[in-house]
Amino acid sequence: REVKMKRNIIYFLTFLIFTAILPLKAENSVDFVTKLYIDIMNRTPSQKEVDYWNNELKKGKSATYVLKAFFKSKEYRNKNYDDEDYVTALYKVLLEREPDKEGLDYWVSQIEDNNIHRTQIFYKFLFSPEFKDLMENKYHIKAYTKEDKLKAFIERFYNLLFNRDAEYGGIEYWKEQLLSQDKSASEMANYFFFSKEFESKNYSDEDFIKLAYRTLLDREADKGGLDFWLSLLEKGVSKREIIKQFISSEEFIKLLDEYGLNEQNKNGVPDFAKPIGKIKELPKLYGKWGKFKVKRVSFAGDFNKDITIFYPENQIKAPTIFFSPGWYDNNSISYKKYEVLLNFIASKGFAAVFVPYTRSYKLYKEVREGFLKAAINYPNIIDTSRVGFIGFSAGGGIITSISYYLYKNYGWGEKGRFLFYLSPWYDFGMEEYEDKGESLLANYPSNTKIIMQRYDKDEDDPRTLIDIYRHINIPNSEKDFIIVPSSSNYPAIHTIPYSPLYSADVFDYFVIFKFIDALSQYTFFNDLKAKNVALGDGSKEQTYMPKGLNSLIVTDYPEDVIEIEPFNYYTYPCNRDINPRKDFCSDFTAE
Repeated sequence: REVKMKRNIIYFLTFLIFTAILPLKAENSVDFVTKLYIDIMNRTPSQKEVDYWNNELKKGKSATYVLKAFFKSKEYRNKNYDDEDYVTALYKVLLEREPDKEGLDYWVSQIEDNNIHRTQIFYKFLFSPEFKDLMENKYHIKAYTKEDKLKAFIERFYNLLFNRDAEYGGIEYWKEQLLSQDKSASEMANYFFFSKEFESKNYSDEDFIKLAYRTLLDREADKGGLDFWLSLLEKGVSKREIIKQFISSEEFIKLLDEYGLNEQNKNGVPDFAKPIGKIKELPKLYGKWGKFKVKRVSFAGDFNKDITIFYPENQIKAPTIFFSPGWYDNNSISYKKYEVLLNFIASKGFAAVFVPYTRSYKLYKEVREGFLKAAINYPNIIDTSRVGFIGFSAGGGIITSISYYLYKNYGWGEKGRFLFYLSPWYDFGMEEYEDKGESLLANYPSNTKIIMQRYDKDEDDPRTLIDIYRHINIPNSEKDFIIVPSSSNYPAIHTIPYSPLYSADVFDYFVIFKFIDALSQYTFFNDLKAKNVALGDGSKEQTYMPKGLNSLIVTDYPEDVIEIEPFNYYTYPCNRDINPRKDFCSDFTAE
């Protein structure tokens, strides 16, 4: 009897140990599928049902794929759960916990008060770190795939704008378009916002803006933002222009990144930079959009203006191009006038520094201090041994004296320097020199490359440009004067360099981007093929313009080509008293 009692005790202890260890058994995909039937369908699955879904998971399908099938099934939909029951099920099934009251109330209010489609709430749970951790560490299955994310991005437009589930054919069509890059995410967004189905809903302007925030920025509209966009609509700005602004924002680009997408089409051109106008040809080599993902950072300068840097992601000490804008571009967000240009520079692997200034004839001091501060604050981004300076109008006038100051006092540009003048104005920095810049021009660093552009409908006196071009100590082989002629529907006016983020035309690509690209490649990397484009002394590669546009004119003797009028003909004559170099404005005339 004592032996039997001891044996029974051993059996009992063994049973306790076994039952204690049993829950510690690693759970797997079979357990996951079985649990879904019990928790979602409120029934025990058949072996055939478990085997089917388990095989799908083994073939590489994700937990998201299976869960969508369960929640979209006729069996589940027939249960007609209300919103609170639906959200509670998401907590219990996807996160395997009871909902906290605050979370439950929030998600239910999103559905009932903000009219957010249930599928979008479903995806919020699916793409949460908590769900991913549970699937991978408890059941050892993939939480979701790239395809799941892509489909979720497509569905958000159906759910939020059409307030319905997406049909299978619609998802497959847009998936193919995005994967092949025949259409970009931005083009898809435009399609949905201006589709007949969306327009038939007759949303108010306020609801239109709120939907733009939810769909394109993944958040609710703040009051300030809502009021701002509504005021633009009231002033006559079109809804298409509003959507262009949204899809060109950093928030939208960040949203694309979260879904594994980018804003480029198969030609490699971001949607915001697609050419507008009648002529849409793009450069095939230099001037072609770069492959680098662009980041942007702004910081406070010393003159109550923010300085902004566009730079290529993951590039350390990139060659840097310093941009000085026009006279009226004098606030912290003036970079938006040139945003395609600045994005283009960074996409090629270079940093671009934008410095606004106050409207003062001392603007050269503000700009050069801004350039210096950018280099000091961001030494891991900016390589001052390889630099270029681009300036437009008033900002173009001052780059000669600014660059010389930085070369001489800080050694910038030892491995490469260039100047790219876009219809420059007066160089007020020359007033710092007793000889008004004659010694500066005579002793300019010899490794500098120069392009100077003039637009034939410009109102500035060409003698201002010719003065600098003819006196600067750079050999003709390393500089070119380019005249951009007007063509039908494409007038070559003073504002050519303006390229707000939602537009870029053929002049942007063939007059600005092409030359920045080629000049940078030659200056920084001694690419001789690029020199033939940037400084080709009138080569066909340099002067080429698409069919329908007049070819560029390239010369080293602009006074022989330009028909120079008397001083009083021009809005801004070279001999104005505010021009420090007015005494050097020789009356250039053709021989």
